[in-house]
Amino acid sequence: NIGYDFVNGPNLVNSDSRGYYLLSRTSNTLQELYKNGTFLDDETGDKSAGTIPAFNLYIGAFNATGTAEKFADRRCQFATIGTGVNNTIAGDMYTDIQAFQTTLGRNV
Repeated sequence: NIGYDFVNGPNLVNSDSRGYYLLSRTSNTLQELYKNGTFLDDETGDKSAGTIPAFNLYIGAFNATGTAEKFADRRCQFATIGTGVNNTIAGDMYTDIQAFQTTLGRNV
């Protein structure tokens, strides 16, 4: 259980899905969700469900126990993969990515 539970998690209002989303697992009991460097929500509980499964990571789809589902119908212009990002680093990453995207003429 290493992903954010968007199905059973809180109902977050998101009128514009464009932006840089970051999900960070900072411990066995805490995952945090950010959009454009701003904290949105966290999910607590035991995330130490033993060995992390060797599932593929899908950008633009949900991994349902190894099978891609719920495909997004939007373009992805930038993606990152990492671990243990805190609030300060999330903000710094957004600033850096936004500056890069601006040089390409596709910032949000």
